Amino acid sequence: MHFQLPAELQNQLLAYDPALKRLIKAQNPPNPKRKSNPYPIGNVNDLIPTDIVSVVELQHAVNNINSAQAPDKYFIFYNQVTAELETEPKLKAVLYYTKSTWVALWLPPAKNASYIFGCAYAIAEKNAHRFSRIYKASRNNENIPSIDISNMTIKQYGRTKFYTYSEIVTVNTISTYSTNLINPHSTASYTKFGQRIKKEAINKFQDALKTTVPMWKDVSNIFARVSKDENNYYDNLNANSSIYLDSELTKILFNDYPVSATKRIKWVPTTTDITTILKYNRTLAHQIIDKPFFQALIKSALNDFIKNANDPENTCRRDIAKPIEKLIQYCSGIAWIISIWDKNVPVDYYQTYSKVLTNIGFTGWRMNTEDITKHWLKNNMPVASMFNLLQKYYDKELTRVDNSIPRFDRNFSELSDTLQMINTILKRKVELTPPNRWRIDEFHDHVQAEAWKITNPLVDLPQDLFPEPIKVQHQDTKWTFFQPKDTHQLSQWGQAARNCIGASGYAEEVKKHKSFIVLCMYDNKPHFTIQLTLEHGVLNVQQIKGTSNRILTAVEEVTYSEAFKQALEVRSTIK
Repeated sequence: MHFQLPAELQNQLLAYDPALKRLIKAQNPPNPKRKSNPYPIGNVNDLIPTDIVSVVELQHAVNNINSAQAPDKYFIFYNQVTAELETEPKLKAVLYYTKSTWVALWLPPAKNASYIFGCAYAIAEKNAHRFSRIYKASRNNENIPSIDISNMTIKQYGRTKFYTYSEIVTVNTISTYSTNLINPHSTASYTKFGQRIKKEAINKFQDALKTTVPMWKDVSNIFARVSKDENNYYDNLNANSSIYLDSELTKILFNDYPVSATKRIKWVPTTTDITTILKYNRTLAHQIIDKPFFQALIKSALNDFIKNANDPENTCRRDIAKPIEKLIQYCSGIAWIISIWDKNVPVDYYQTYSKVLTNIGFTGWRMNTEDITKHWLKNNMPVASMFNLLQKYYDKELTRVDNSIPRFDRNFSELSDTLQMINTILKRKVELTPPNRWRIDEFHDHVQAEAWKITNPLVDLPQDLFPEPIKVQHQDTKWTFFQPKDTHQLSQWGQAARNCIGASGYAEEVKKHKSFIVLCMYDNKPHFTIQLTLEHGVLNVQQIKGTSNRILTAVEEVTYSEAFKQALEVRSTIK
C-alpha cells in the first residue's frame, strides 16, 4: 500500500526520506568556494626601482605585507653581503602600508649618486579621501609644491585603480620638511598600529639615511645641513639664541618681511649688516660700535663666521655664529658699564678689557641692577676699580681645572649677589657706606653684613640633624659638621665662607623644617656649605658649595661624602 505525499509535505518530512535527500543533492550540487583575494590591499609591486630591489624581492615583500596583520605591514630590504667580508647587511629600502597608503623609501645604490633618497606612494582610488597633503617645503619656499591627489598619477593594479607618486630627492630639492616624505601620515610610535612600523621601518630607514647625509650634531632634523633653505647665512645666524633675528630686525636687513627663501639663501651679510644687528640688540653701545677698532672687530668676526659656515669639518651648527655671539656678548658688557658710568669711560678701557667684557655674563637678571644701585655705584665706586675687580675674577677663572671646556659668559656670582644685596639695602632707605677696599671678597662681605642687619633678626634655628658639632678624622684631616644655632651664626658663616647663605631665604626654610643647612669645617677653617632635604628617610644634597660659591671638584665630592657618612654614623650613636 502506498500514499503519494503532496510536494509541500514531502519537504516538511524530508528528514525521514534519505532517498529524496540524495536526489535533491544530486540535482543541486553545492556552489564551489570562492577563492580569497591574495591582495586585499593591492598588488602594488613596482614602487621601488629594479636597480635597488629586484622584481622577485619586491613581489615577495608585497605578498608578505598583504598577508600580515596591521601592525606588521612593513618589509625591510638589505644589501647582500659575502661571508668573506663579515660585515653587517646594510638597509637599502623599506616598504610599508599604513592608513590606506603604500609607502616605498630607498637609498641610492652608490655613495656618489646624484640623489639623496627616493620615495613613492600608492593609494587606492576608493581611499583617496584619506590621503593627507604632504608638505614638502619649509617657510616661504614657493618653489617646492606640496603633494596631494591633484599631482598624483592614476595607475591600474589588477582590478583596482591607485593614485601614485614617486620622487627622487636631490640636494637642489631637499628641505627640512623632506622628512614628511619619509613619514607622510606622521605615524607615531605610541599608537597600537603604528608603533612597529615607526620603530622597525621608518626609524630604521632614517638611521640608515643619517649615515649617508652630512648632519649637525646639535640639530635633530636630518636635512638641516644639506638643505639650502636651512643651511644659509641668515638661518645660521638666527639659529643662535643670542642673535635671534626677529621680524622687525629682519625687515631692517631685507627691507621686507616675511623674507622669501630665495632672498634668504642668496643673502651674504656685510659689516654694515652685523653693525645693524649689534645696534639693534645692544643700543647702549652705539658710541663704541662705530669706532674704527670696533669695526675691525666686526670685520674679523664676520670673516670667521663665513669661514665657519663653509667649513665641511664643522659639525656643530651653534659654533658657526659663535664669533658674532661673542661680539654681542662684548657689547653687552660695554652696555652694562655704560648703563652705570654713562659715557664718561675712556674708550681704551673697552679695548684693554675686551676679553673680560666678552667672557663674563652681564645679561642675567641678577646683573640687572636697579637705578638706585647704579646711582650708588657711580657715586662710590671708580670705574677703574670695577674693571680691576672684573679682571681679577676672569684671571681666577682661567686657572680653574675645567678651563679646558671652551665657554664664555661666565657667571660672576659673587658680584651679582653683592649687587642684589645692595638693591635690598637701598630699597629699605638705609645708608650704605663703601668698603675700605674694592676687592670682591671684602666688597661682598661688607655689603652682606649690612644686608643681614636689616633682613635677619636674631632667631634660633633648629639643630635636629646635628644638635652639637660632630668631629671626625678622615684622611689625616679633622672634619667638623654642625648646624647654625641661630640666624646670627648663619650670617657670620656666610661672611666667613663668602657666600649669601646668611642674607637669603635659607633661614626660613630651616625654621619651617623644609631643609637642613649643614656647615663643614676642616682644619678649623670654613670650607663647605651644604643644603639637604629629607625624603623617605634619605638625605638628598640640594646644593653644596665651597668658599666663594665655588663648585666642588670630583675628588672633593668623594672625600666630603666619605667624611659626611662618618659624621652620620657618629650622630646615630647620640640620643
